Amino acid sequence: MGLVDADDLETTVAYEVRDEVTRKRKITDQHGKVHEIEVTVYDWNSIVLINSITKIPLAINVIPMHKH
Repeated sequence: MGLVDADDLETTVAYEVRDEVTRKRKITDQHGKVHEIEVTVYDWNSIVLINSITKIPLAINVIPMHKH
């Protein structure tokens, strides 16, 4: 028996794929004030097959995530 988990992997332009995504991030400055900034990232999607008993990863596939 296995479990499948999929997650987004955000990379920089060094790992550029066809599509880029701009997302909003909240950052806290040294005075504790929260600011919202826009960050452009290049998305990939990781899909992992995990053994359901031992929780050991058995396989992983990393693919570019494109806009729909």
